[in-house]
Amino acid sequence: MIQATLNRRAVMAQLLAQRGDALVVTGLGSTTYDALAMGDDPLVFTLWGGMGSAAMIGLGLAHAQPGR
Repeated sequence: MIQATLNRRAVMAQLLAQRGDALVVTGLGSTTYDALAMGDDPLVFTLWGGMGSAAMIGLGLAHAQPGR
């Protein structure tokens, strides 16, 4: 049996590199750590201890800036 693995940080690096000017809101845990490992970016909003807040913040950003 062949087991495929996924390198989360490599995937995050590709996603952030190809997102253009899209805003990124991370949730708890791994996505936040992986996004921060790519370096500081004003278009990436990381949440620490805000369980369930990513969806609400993303919705607020989308409402405030519908063109993005």
